[in-house]
Amino acid sequence: MMKRISTIFLSFVLLSSVYGQIGDGIKTFKDDFSGIEITHLSSQIQKTSQAAKNNQYENPLFQDLREYTLDSVVMEGYSPDGSHSPAVKIEYKYNSDGKSTTILDYHWDAGAWQVNSKTEYTYFDGNNHMLVSDYDWYDSIWNIFTKSDYYFDNQNNETLCIDSIYSYLHNRWMIAQKIEKEYDANGNNVLYHSISYQNDQVKSQLEYQYSYDDLSRLILAIVSQAYLNPNELKPTFKLEYSYDLNDNQTNIMISSWQADSSDWVPIRKEDYIYNSSGHVISEITSNYLSYSDDWEYQGKYDYTYDANNNPDVGLSYYWDNYYNQWGIESKKEHSYDGTKTITDVNVPSMDVYEQDYPEYIVNAPVHYIYSEVGIGDLETVYASTYFYSETNLDVFEVTDAEISTYPNPATTQVSFVSPEHQANTGHQALLRIFDLSGKQMAQIQVRDGKAVWNCTSVKPGLYVYSTVLNRQKITGKIVVTN
Repeated sequence: MMKRISTIFLSFVLLSSVYGQIGDGIKTFKDDFSGIEITHLSSQIQKTSQAAKNNQYENPLFQDLREYTLDSVVMEGYSPDGSHSPAVKIEYKYNSDGKSTTILDYHWDAGAWQVNSKTEYTYFDGNNHMLVSDYDWYDSIWNIFTKSDYYFDNQNNETLCIDSIYSYLHNRWMIAQKIEKEYDANGNNVLYHSISYQNDQVKSQLEYQYSYDDLSRLILAIVSQAYLNPNELKPTFKLEYSYDLNDNQTNIMISSWQADSSDWVPIRKEDYIYNSSGHVISEITSNYLSYSDDWEYQGKYDYTYDANNNPDVGLSYYWDNYYNQWGIESKKEHSYDGTKTITDVNVPSMDVYEQDYPEYIVNAPVHYIYSEVGIGDLETVYASTYFYSETNLDVFEVTDAEISTYPNPATTQVSFVSPEHQANTGHQALLRIFDLSGKQMAQIQVRDGKAVWNCTSVKPGLYVYSTVLNRQKITGKIVVTN
């Protein structure tokens, strides 16, 4: 049975989940090197590998102006008697291009919102460099304490991130972590290498090496770490991925490297079940028992979807060995605004929605409730409400003559040429591509009025593209064939 989180502690947990661990005005970057937690390993690995394909939607640097913006999230904490009160509020601000500029963090105290910290985004050199700076509010002034510099190549792939902490003792910036990434010709992340520093000295290293099949599906990830000896990387874990005929990931096998036998030994597996729409409805995790050469259930996550195919309810279970059955641990409930499509909403990151499968979201979330098992039943721990505003953006569809696409139909790639974007040389534009269900397939930066979409990894069919010019959304159609 999980412990109840008090309203006071909840506020700290929610603040920490958004901005990391904060203490004495100093943010400590997440340490990935003191030993990887197996329960989160597969999601951590996959999220990192997919960043190359998804960063144009996840990363504020690649946001464009959309019809709606997420303005704020208000979180309420619940007490054992069911009463609730405000705990945390997060406000989001954007520039005229739809990119995030500021995130303000408040806590509820003495009947009013009190500012706690903020994050600011600064953009340089078009879309090649982004600076993220964190401040805390102390003695009625803003004090900077961390910054992250992100660098991108001409294909919008993140290649370098440098995290730094400001030392007021030494009156200078000190590097805390450096992350370097490499990609193959298809834009797949093949290498993730992170170095952690302490007092300007290498503390530890972490490396992921990824392999993909001909369909750009992740099939293998090798994890290496250097911790006791920070200059010596050694293999630690191996993750192997399996897929069904519909390209759904059905299994992840996690193995641990045994130095004494120089061999990989299975330690954990994850199995996935899908509905007819290709959405996950169940995840089952199992641990390997070496003494019996058998598998034992460890946890299960079940998901349901609403009429628009948004993930609405997630139930978490643990395996009870004594009763030989599943026992419920927690519940997540999401509700949505059916009039707003998520691809038409500016958000700093999809992580703000606390979704296990943000890629499945069709409409804009409006409410989230998290519950845990209390004394014999599920009890609400906290709830979040999302608030939006409408931007002054007119929507219309133009003819193919105004944006040229070739070849169309296409088999491997499509080129887009927009004379209007070429004429507006100072305008930073993005082109988004969707399938007919509204799921975003790609987002590409328009450079000098031109953009190229590699469509080798998508299924044949009809797709829709859109871009923004002079605060107007322009759309068109693309056909992909074998």
